Amino acid sequence: MRASWSMWGKVMQRRKMFMPNYDMVVTNPNVRSGNPEVRKFEVRVPMKMGKIDIRNYLENVYDIRVKKVNTSITQGKFKRTTTGYVKRKDYKKAIVTVRNEGGGGSGQRG
Repeated sequence: MRASWSMWGKVMQRRKMFMPNYDMVVTNPNVRSGNPEVRKFEVRVPMKMGKIDIRNYLENVYDIRVKKVNTSITQGKFKRTTTGYVKRKDYKKAIVTVRNEGGGGSGQRG
């Protein structure tokens, strides 16, 4: 059976991959949370990237199963120089919660 163009278009929509020329830097590999079973890490990302872009990038390029992405924009610090003050660039950071792949109980202690 030969696939029609409309069927091929639907397949290609599901297989889109986000491959930007952006740098993502892990700034904190072990973010603390109240539950020790929840794994989180902090990444510094470009200002243009949104939550969906970050999720797609990590899942497609690094094969990380992402549960949730929280983002915040951090203001750059003011640093004193010999000629006065200089402001560093603002940056966006994302705290990524990784999906727990292991089986296990119902989450209740007993």
